[in-house]
Amino acid sequence: MSKGLVHENVDVEILRKRLKELGWENGEDYGLAKDMILQNLLYDRVFDEKFMELNENNMRDLEDEERKEVLDNVKNVLRASGEEAILNYLKYGIDLTVKKRKMKFILIDFENIERNVYFYGHEIKFPARSGEIRPDLTLFVNGIPIAVVEVEASTRPESWRDGVDQIRRYEVQSPDLFKFVQLGICYADKKLFIPTFPNREGSKRSSQPQPWKVERGKAVEEDISDLMRPSTLLNMVRWYTFFRRLNGEKDKIIARYNQYRASEKAFNRILSYLVDKNEEAARGLIWHWQGSGKTYTMFFIANKFFEKFFERKPLIFFVLDRKELQKQLCED
Repeated sequence: MSKGLVHENVDVEILRKRLKELGWENGEDYGLAKDMILQNLLYDRVFDEKFMELNENNMRDLEDEERKEVLDNVKNVLRASGEEAILNYLKYGIDLTVKKRKMKFILIDFENIERNVYFYGHEIKFPARSGEIRPDLTLFVNGIPIAVVEVEASTRPESWRDGVDQIRRYEVQSPDLFKFVQLGICYADKKLFIPTFPNREGSKRSSQPQPWKVERGKAVEEDISDLMRPSTLLNMVRWYTFFRRLNGEKDKIIARYNQYRASEKAFNRILSYLVDKNEEAARGLIWHWQGSGKTYTMFFIANKFFEKFFERKPLIFFVLDRKELQKQLCED
């Protein structure tokens, strides 16, 4: 936060209240006090406990020293890994060989999300290249920083620009933190989100901040708090966040609200047909405007379908009506 301190404090308190309603606990209840610095980026007190709990089946036959060794190995893997590998570990877990057996250890339970712990830290400090950074709010899942929120005065016109610029500076100043943080949220006169990842070279990022919208009746309204809902946030990380290479440069893709809504509806239609045998769900139509990201919507649907029904050997066709679309599909 940078200007209009009094007004920003009001906005911070409004947001903290909303986070509580959404299911986020106050990190202070877990000993995560304001201005505390997390040198290891993870909040070990919670991470250690939840890791043991989520992986209790793998841990059951191990001695205490062996369990500690597994935990230490997982943390070493995370410290040594880049952002692309960490995203995969968040999604799929980490494979380790223990007592000559290959085991998978998960960091987040995406199937039973109530088993995870969700809390926010208020002005928690993280190590930076020079000193420390201190996002207004950091959202933790099982002690892992997944998102940061930068708050600016909602009463100040164009304050969202300061919020987005601050998040972009954080990516440069604390690249190791942003190996874990998947997105940044600007809570200002506009409520927007951006994909985040380390910016070690300080290069200009091309991705534009996006609003988040939800359906309410026949209306579609902006509501960034829906993105911060634990179930939505985990769904975004698991199914709608990817890295890509474009013209030799690394970039990160996170679904826009229209892509997310369309993909979820399409997948639920597929479930209704394949699982519930609903013949009415055997077809569907998505209408999107030019520039809405239709290519990625197709990929999001195909990827979730392919992974969810992998054992049934799914086959996916992309049917195009123009050759230039084939080139675009391959490039994207």
